[in-house]
Amino acid sequence: MREWFWVVRRRIQPDRFCEFTFDGDLRIGLSLQDELALRYALGHEFELDVCEFFRKVLKPGQVVFDVGANVGQFTLLAAKRVGTTGCVHAFEPAPEEYRKLCANVSLNRFSNVHINHVAVCDRLGEAVLRTAGPGLGLYNSLGAPLVSTLIGYISVPCTTLDCYLEGKGVPKVDLMKIDVEGAELGVLRGAAHLLSRSDAPVIVCEFSDLTGTDIGHSTRELRRCLEAFAYRHIYRYSLERCCLVPEPVRERYEYANLVCSKYDLSTSG
Repeated sequence: MREWFWVVRRRIQPDRFCEFTFDGDLRIGLSLQDELALRYALGHEFELDVCEFFRKVLKPGQVVFDVGANVGQFTLLAAKRVGTTGCVHAFEPAPEEYRKLCANVSLNRFSNVHINHVAVCDRLGEAVLRTAGPGLGLYNSLGAPLVSTLIGYISVPCTTLDCYLEGKGVPKVDLMKIDVEGAELGVLRGAAHLLSRSDAPVIVCEFSDLTGTDIGHSTRELRRCLEAFAYRHIYRYSLERCCLVPEPVRERYEYANLVCSKYDLSTSG
């Protein structure tokens, strides 16, 4: 009954703005046409495995990068846990999602979040962002959106993480989440200096051949790139076991979020 109510309401009032609560006291504002809205209405967090990993490993004082922040679910989770002694750097190139991201950070009164209206890739300048339909901002991509509702192309500024780190004077990154709908390899290539360091961040990265193939990348290439930077410990976070589980090499991924590290994390969760 609850799901039926929200589905009907979404169809009748797709532009209606609603505020949802998650993680106890975090608030997130969405229009009902947003794909995430129905999940929150039914009490389901998006990508629960990543949410639980964030809850388990993030600590006060840490620095987190959220590359492909969308409307801010993971930005908010991280900002809450790193506290005022830590900070979150969020990157979102799509204008509508950037607006919602800013609104959600303000809604929660976080002062430890740096929001950047920019795409992250392997070059400086501008890139073409392919945008999906209303409420489908999760699928905006520098490649082809996974869903078949492509509605336009917009030019967005782009940067590399190495240039951003140098320009902002960020000394260290503890954890980085990358979800850029198939363009993850470009993000890694643009962070060569950061990833070559012995204190390089733990990375939570989306692996999907459905999105990467259009850009000309495979998840095998993505894993090889990580291994070239000495990221030899690859895991999934198991919701059943509440811990990290080593991930074998696979030929193909339809969709998965993998935790990647230079060091053994199996004893730390």
